Amino acid sequence: MSDPQWISIGKLAKATGLSVERLRMWELRYGAPESRRLPSGHRRYSVEEVERIHMVREALARGRRPRHIVALKRDALMHLMGDSFKGSDARPVGFKGSKSLVPWTPKTWLAAAGRMDEAYLDRQFYEHWLELGSLRFVTERAQPFVQGLGVAWQRGELCVAEEHFGSEKLGDFMTGIWRRLNQDNTLNPVLLSTLPGDAHRLGLQMAALVSALAGLRVIYLGPSTPLDEIAEAAKRQKVRAVMLSLSQGQDPRVALDALQNLHSSLATDVVLAVGGASAPPSIRDVQRFHDLNDYYHWAREWSAPAALRA
Repeated sequence: MSDPQWISIGKLAKATGLSVERLRMWELRYGAPESRRLPSGHRRYSVEEVERIHMVREALARGRRPRHIVALKRDALMHLMGDSFKGSDARPVGFKGSKSLVPWTPKTWLAAAGRMDEAYLDRQFYEHWLELGSLRFVTERAQPFVQGLGVAWQRGELCVAEEHFGSEKLGDFMTGIWRRLNQDNTLNPVLLSTLPGDAHRLGLQMAALVSALAGLRVIYLGPSTPLDEIAEAAKRQKVRAVMLSLSQGQDPRVALDALQNLHSSLATDVVLAVGGASAPPSIRDVQRFHDLNDYYHWAREWSAPAALRA
């Protein structure tokens, strides 16, 4: 659709300073922002929603509850808030460049892991994910938290059970998010796993979340899958790519041999991609990603129709 009066949810999110996930949650829960569907199933939103959502954010910043104001029309919001909107651009609190609405330091989550406070971590993960969106949640919250768990365990500040508790809580949360996102993804299947002997799943779950966010259909095998099984699954499921997460501690020479063997077993049109702390720096015929932002932007461009890439 080329009508400039209708925009994608991504553009709406960028224009309003809200995450895509929060907009989708509002639409599901409150029926707003309203959308219309294309024959392809994608949603489009009126550009008039940009101004209205700015007003909604201003009302929220002044203490109004979402259930009372998210679905209100522009005139109703104007009436509710009085003259304060007139002559103002209604710039929302928490817009790009302002301080986060949800204060955070890794120590607060590490302390919660230490006392095994499940309810606190669940609430914190959800609030930060809503504010930041999936990609920033992974790169700015999940990764520092995972690194902090490892350091705290090495220093003796957390025992093994407490480190496992924090890791499992984060892993479960991310799995729930990417599986929901994955329900709308029907094209561009990508198979995710780790090399045999690598049982770490958090990096893999981060990659799954970023893959689903980028619009890829995630086929998740879990960690430590035999190479022949990865190749067979790729063939049976007709995947376009195989993405492997290589956690810290992998022997680079063993990893390189395994990747070369796997690449030779895949169809010539299947992309083999790797990321993670132990990914070899240069691998012939293998796509290597330095971080999850790098992977996300590649996945978005790689999965786009040829007409949009031209």
